[in-house]
Amino acid sequence: MSIEATIMGYFHEYDAKARALYPAYAARPIPKVTFFAKGRTNGWAKYGSWEVKFNTHNASQVPEEFRNTVSHEIAHMVDYALRGRSGHDRIWKAIHRTLGGTGTRCSQYGITVKRGRVKNEYLYRNAAGAEVWCGPKHHAAMRRGKIEGIRIRSGEKFMPSDWTGKHRTLS
Repeated sequence: MSIEATIMGYFHEYDAKARALYPAYAARPIPKVTFFAKGRTNGWAKYGSWEVKFNTHNASQVPEEFRNTVSHEIAHMVDYALRGRSGHDRIWKAIHRTLGGTGTRCSQYGITVKRGRVKNEYLYRNAAGAEVWCGPKHHAAMRRGKIEGIRIRSGEKFMPSDWTGKHRTLS
């Protein structure tokens, strides 16, 4: 079973429970469910588009414990249907607990975050033999001649001609 199917199973379970307990939520359409795979956020509720989003990367690491995230986001939708706003206050916590969640604001399980972007760094070595890895903005500015060079905290200066031609990718 795919992680999306697992999340959808949890979603239908908690949505049905919320509709049975809260008539104001039951009067609303079923929220649209979408998925994303980057970042630290496990999920979020978007009231304007009546939609909930879930992070499939994070869910795939702890699928059983992701139930709390699904109930968390549905609790936001219920709270919004009841009051026209939602936060992590005592009313939202009570709703979350009635749906079977923990009532906590953030997840309590460890997830390794998948970076949204990769970053290149460029190695510069000056005449004294000092080395520094430079980020893409400074590297590009030096290559285009926008800046004369870079100086690091120790006082070492690196010029565009000091680039070794080596780079690394951080992911």
